[in-house]
Amino acid sequence: MAIERYIEGAAFMPERISVMGQAFEGVLKALHIGPSEVSKKEAAAQMIVRLAQADSSLNATSLRDYAIEALQ
Repeated sequence: MAIERYIEGAAFMPERISVMGQAFEGVLKALHIGPSEVSKKEAAAQMIVRLAQADSSLNATSLRDYAIEALQ
């Protein structure tokens, strides 16, 4: 499940998109969000995009952890 489909109107370098993708996959796994849970996947992706825009220094683990905390 690639995060690229959820990035709209935001420009990120390929390396950053990779970090965001890792965080996204981690959130889905940690919160047990399945492929059919479209609205939950979208919420997770949007949170990661917002966090990545707010702080470009966050790594995949930090993005994942902050997103999980915000979504619970």
